[in-house]
Amino acid sequence: MLLGVRPNEEYAQTDFTLEAGDRLLVYTDGLVEAVNTQGEAFGEVQLGEFITTHHDLPVERFAERLLDEVLGWPENRSTRAQADDITVVVIDIGDMSEQTS
Repeated sequence: MLLGVRPNEEYAQTDFTLEAGDRLLVYTDGLVEAVNTQGEAFGEVQLGEFITTHHDLPVERFAERLLDEVLGWPENRSTRAQADDITVVVIDIGDMSEQTS
């Protein structure tokens, strides 16, 4: 669902707590909807496997590697180009007690 297109649209809300050491990954649907030559979407399963394998990479390297992986998925000997935009935001949550003003 597009955000901000319909002024009176209602959206589901979920609360969760992030702690030091957590990583937040926010992405658009183009990330998981990239399709290979067999018609398989990169999908949530591939994304989960990527996260499990590469969770220890620094934020920038994690984002770069994820984009490389997804953009390589549809290429897989395919003549189809990536059809949708991809936006990825990766945030590592640090220890707030270590922050100084």
